[in-house]
Amino acid sequence: MILPERMRAVSSSSCDKCRVYLFTDIENVSGNDLEKWRSLLSDERLRRSEQYRFFRDRRTSVLVYLLLRIAVYEDTGRHTAPEFSLNKYGKPYIIGIGDIFSISHCTKAVMCAYGCKCGCDVQDNEPALKPAAETIMTVDEKIAAGSDIRELLRIWTMKEAYGKYIGKGLNYNTGEASFARFTGNDGTFAVNDMYLHSVTYGELAYSVFSENSPVVIKLSYEEFCEKCSVLKR
Repeated sequence: MILPERMRAVSSSSCDKCRVYLFTDIENVSGNDLEKWRSLLSDERLRRSEQYRFFRDRRTSVLVYLLLRIAVYEDTGRHTAPEFSLNKYGKPYIIGIGDIFSISHCTKAVMCAYGCKCGCDVQDNEPALKPAAETIMTVDEKIAAGSDIRELLRIWTMKEAYGKYIGKGLNYNTGEASFARFTGNDGTFAVNDMYLHSVTYGELAYSVFSENSPVVIKLSYEEFCEKCSVLKR
């Protein structure tokens, strides 16, 4: 067992260190919006987004990067695009700021955790997810999830977020880390020296592991556009 057993629920109202930005109004974002925001992308992010065949994938690739830029601006006042490098496991960090963020996206949402050591993951119910998740789930996780797709999504996001938190992605022994006891409950939990925030709604789930207790900031389309308006190339 990688994760410690001792945990307690905590109130999100006391959180003030790890900001978790969540944007789900993706369908409101048009091709005209993406063209307008094109100038805000780094050369690397622009190349990456243009590699996607489908518009929906290009869109989430752009939006998650902009969400990170919003987080950096609100923390540092920096209008211009940050520069990145990678650790030996391929996890990105911001040059001059450090490894204090994590990003994730799926078809229906984009997410960015920022401000401390952290890892986040958001996931909707894609057809290929269930068989992929079952290859890394422990026996007790499979029992805990049962036939509830939301709990399977929760476990998947916890495994992904924990891997990002420790800086290894899924390059850790996922079979030794069971998250079964966290199923069935939304909220924030203190687990020894870290925090876990996990939520499911509809056919979407997200999880965050962080060094400091998290605050979730859900942005509407209008709020997202307003925050992007202050960014510069």
